[in-house]
Amino acid sequence: MSEMALDGGLGLGAGGKKAIFQFTITCTAVANTQTISGVFRTSGGSGILHTITVDWGDGTAREDFAGTTDQAYSHNYGGAGIWVVRVWAYTPMALTKFTQTVTTVVLSGRLVLSSGLTYCDINGTTNAFSGPFLLPSAIVYCKIVGSGNAFNGSLGIPSATVYLNINGNSNAFNGNIYIPALTTYVNIMGNSNAFSGYTPSTKANNQNKCVIATIGTNGFSSTDVDEILIDYAAAGGTWSGDKIIWLDLNGCPGRTSASAAAVDTLTGKGVTVTTNLA
Repeated sequence: MSEMALDGGLGLGAGGKKAIFQFTITCTAVANTQTISGVFRTSGGSGILHTITVDWGDGTAREDFAGTTDQAYSHNYGGAGIWVVRVWAYTPMALTKFTQTVTTVVLSGRLVLSSGLTYCDINGTTNAFSGPFLLPSAIVYCKIVGSGNAFNGSLGIPSATVYLNINGNSNAFNGNIYIPALTTYVNIMGNSNAFSGYTPSTKANNQNKCVIATIGTNGFSSTDVDEILIDYAAAGGTWSGDKIIWLDLNGCPGRTSASAAAVDTLTGKGVTVTTNLA
């Protein structure tokens, strides 16, 4: 769903602003689950600072945010309920950063990220987003986690992406996996992922993690697994952080001797490599 399609379903806001981003929030009656908080950041340049307007969905006054540095927000719903939060702006490029850091609320529904986002961190133990998922072409950092997430469709990773963490028990991504040259952290979890293959590519120096996990049947071959390991072994620099390659792919026969040298290189850099048995 594009911003135009999203706006077509929601209409125009005050002053002609368009709805560029939305999600549904569910608050329970349990203590500490009725407030959401995080930061917004908006774009600026050439003497123009874009302003976004946030409709919290509960009938309270809308709030405006503007700033090329983090603008903190916090909204207390004061009780249990379900609300749709909408962000309005004159252009979908206005919103460049969004975070939601309270892990005990549930964000759900179709998640449509505005095309100007470069940073998105949506935390939540039981978030339950669903439907097709499209990453904005400008996204550099994207973390969307939650046990109830059920994204589906092809997962295209934009060339600008450095960090990608898409986690959810019911995710069902398909198609080929292509990991761009700038990406150093990949964590794609989902019981129903069904990837059909891997497109070889040069990897950035100084890697951190590559996890592609599924319980669903997928079309990965031993060649795909070998090529992933060979590509990562060819990356320069040193590994840091998690230092993991985990290719837990149901139905995949595992790596072969073709990637033995690559695994030796990776383990020599302190990387833990886990694949299915060949």
